[in-house]
Amino acid sequence: MEIGYDVIEKVARLSRLRLTPEEEKQLLADFQEILTAFSLIDEAEAECDPAFHAIEIENLRRDDEPSIDIPPDEILERMRTLQRYIRGPRMQ
Repeated sequence: MEIGYDVIEKVARLSRLRLTPEEEKQLLADFQEILTAFSLIDEAEAECDPAFHAIEIENLRRDDEPSIDIPPDEILERMRTLQRYIRGPRMQ
């Protein structure tokens, strides 16, 4: 892809920069150098999967096993209840 002064002017306008002709020339050279570097990367042969990780990533989770650590009677004693029903705030 070739970059011309029209692209430099557009980037400068979008970035709200006022560039001198010397700065435009330098920026054009910098952009062309960057694009050349990326084109070299595109030509490189990939010897591994794109999703290669040096360390294998695993999703380590424990299996959920339902259990009650506190006896239900103790829970009900500590809460506001009416005939073993939990009382909550009134709905408005």
